[in-house]
Amino acid sequence: MSTGLSFGAQVRAYLADCARYGWIDRAYHPTEAGAAKLIWHRTPEDEEHIKAAFRSVAPATATPGPPDRAALIPLAIAGEDPDDTPA
Repeated sequence: MSTGLSFGAQVRAYLADCARYGWIDRAYHPTEAGAAKLIWHRTPEDEEHIKAAFRSVAPATATPGPPDRAALIPLAIAGEDPDDTPA
């Protein structure tokens, strides 16, 4: 459901919420990825507009956020066994 606000306005509201709530995980918020996850959108193009709005209004200290886990190579393909870790 759209709020009727532009993505720029929604990003500014997201940044204000991040500043207001000290308990949020700073690794994920405020970040470009966090904004794209929290602001409702329909298409990949909308997501790119959100990210562009974030880059234009976010403080210079804001980060892109952690890498998308879906883009990481699965452990089975990489040949690593997650259960084979030293104690």
